[in-house]
Amino acid sequence: MLNVRDILPTNLESSGIRAPSTEKRKYNILWVRDLPRVGLIYGKKEKQILIKFTKKNESLRIQYPGKEAERASSRPWDFRPELITLDKKRMDNLSFGNIAGKMYQELKECDESKKELIRLFGVMLYRMAYMCDHTKKANEECACDSRDITYLYGAMQENEGSKYMEPFYEYIPPQKAYEQFSKIIPQIADMSFEALLYYIELIAWNEDCKYFYRTIKKAQEKEKKPDWLRNTGRINTVLTFIAFLAFLIEDNQIMIGKFIDGFARGRGVSPISTEDLIKIFYIGNK
Repeated sequence: MLNVRDILPTNLESSGIRAPSTEKRKYNILWVRDLPRVGLIYGKKEKQILIKFTKKNESLRIQYPGKEAERASSRPWDFRPELITLDKKRMDNLSFGNIAGKMYQELKECDESKKELIRLFGVMLYRMAYMCDHTKKANEECACDSRDITYLYGAMQENEGSKYMEPFYEYIPPQKAYEQFSKIIPQIADMSFEALLYYIELIAWNEDCKYFYRTIKKAQEKEKKPDWLRNTGRINTVLTFIAFLAFLIEDNQIMIGKFIDGFARGRGVSPISTEDLIKIFYIGNK
């Protein structure tokens, strides 16, 4: 049986202003901020940028502006993940609840070996939350497929746009851990395991963009320097996915109670505690 501590030993990480993840998070937030937006309107004219093409020929894209860019309390850096399957079909946008529901159906009945796989998945997500496995591409590697999206009479039309984007910090799954999981569970939540990882990454990235814009706006209103997000945004979002995996592993009333209580207190998130990260996923516990 695989051993998470041997395959992917991982230390507890910090989210403070001097944490290793902070520079990467800020860089990727500003990358989204600086995307071309002239003439774009949610639901009428949007832009789509390829982020990842998977081994199963799925494409993961960001499409913007998102619906929160049009609200009264506007978050103009909002976008949404788009997954296009091998047969060129666009998958419906998935929320945390959609993904968790599909994962529950596929992973709810698990023996000890499958629990160890879920534990490995959780450690991969923890590393994603703190951007431990993100690398910035060199400039010459950043040719990107960009498309203009227009909605006309309810139909979506696509036109190719520019082919170059500035580099960003790209998520690269730890190879050994990825191979261990995907060879046993190659598909999950109606997509490849690789696509699921990138879909969660894009959800987390978008949360950082929305909350950092809100932080900046509030600071401007008070004429002060904006505070750093720390756990707000991508980290709490991904730690909520991990809390759900903890429930699958433990499968008891205590874990589901913690999970639901977290949502009641956390305004849409229920991040796993440090205590449970150590106890259940062996993070920081060698």
